[in-house]
Amino acid sequence: MLAERELGAGAAVGVLGYRIAMLVVGSAAFGHLLFGDVRLAVTASLLIGAFPGVFAGALLSSRANPKVVKPALFAVLTASGLKLVQVF
Repeated sequence: MLAERELGAGAAVGVLGYRIAMLVVGSAAFGHLLFGDVRLAVTASLLIGAFPGVFAGALLSSRANPKVVKPALFAVLTASGLKLVQVF
């Protein structure tokens, strides 16, 4: 956590995004493990895919204009949430 204080805002967002991605995939795998339905191939592919996705997103968001990044992030998260509750 102390390392993020020395980073710029974009890089800190990337590091935080990486940690959140690993936490979500890890906790989902643990939940499936508790119920006996874990698929290691799926978990591994999600973790492997998270690395380049988070690094590319952090690189792009640190170099892009915040006036573009914030609405884009809002749109993606809103669409994901609406899809999650099956609005569309």
